[in-house]
Amino acid sequence: MMFRICCKTPSESQTHLAQRMLAHGVPVQRTTWQSTSAPSPAFELANVVAEFPVPDSLTMWQEQCQADLPWSEDHFQERISGKPLNPTPSYPDWPWHDKAHAEKFIREGKRFDHTYPERFWPKDAAGDYYQGYFGDLNDVAALLRRDPWTRQAYLPVYFPEDTGTTHGQRVPCTLGYHFIRNGPALDCNYFIRSCDLTRHYKNDVYLAGRLLQWMVDETSRQAFPYPGTLTIFISNLHLFTQDSWRFQ
Repeated sequence: MMFRICCKTPSESQTHLAQRMLAHGVPVQRTTWQSTSAPSPAFELANVVAEFPVPDSLTMWQEQCQADLPWSEDHFQERISGKPLNPTPSYPDWPWHDKAHAEKFIREGKRFDHTYPERFWPKDAAGDYYQGYFGDLNDVAALLRRDPWTRQAYLPVYFPEDTGTTHGQRVPCTLGYHFIRNGPALDCNYFIRSCDLTRHYKNDVYLAGRLLQWMVDETSRQAFPYPGTLTIFISNLHLFTQDSWRFQ
């Protein structure tokens, strides 16, 4: 079944989703979370769809999301920097940062299994993983400038090497972003396989909305005068029982 949520702001939707899970959910014990042992059982919602109009104003979007600032904006700037940063300079500043947990995913050369800047800019990423032909975020923007009515403006984040996590690596929660024209506005459909309501939901929404604002600016507003709707598709949204007190 699909659970569709209608709220005025992302911040309001987080509270509503938590209340829904606490009222009707039965905790599920899964074995892993982010490629490590799950910290506790979790309340879950499957196939969550949420829609939000994205304003033109950065300040207004920040107020509506109540994301973890300044980290979320700093990290967004890293994502659009044009550089496949790994690690990202901001990663220790994430409010939920756990040094011991993070170090489990640092491989040889002090690099993480992946970062989002790497996935946005794979052409310049170091290592054999990224040999071949790749498009990047600029290519998606160029396509929208060239053909504003295209249905092909998709930025993938989940790559073939993530399939099956064959090396036990940590893989992205985000699958990708689809940008598509809706009348005079540009919409974004954002696909997530798994999302932690406590630590990631508001930041994920914020970062996706900022990417939509950025994309409108990158088209010089000739094709799209303003951003439209951000629609988020979450295959599995979860709230760990150890975090439930935050929403009671």
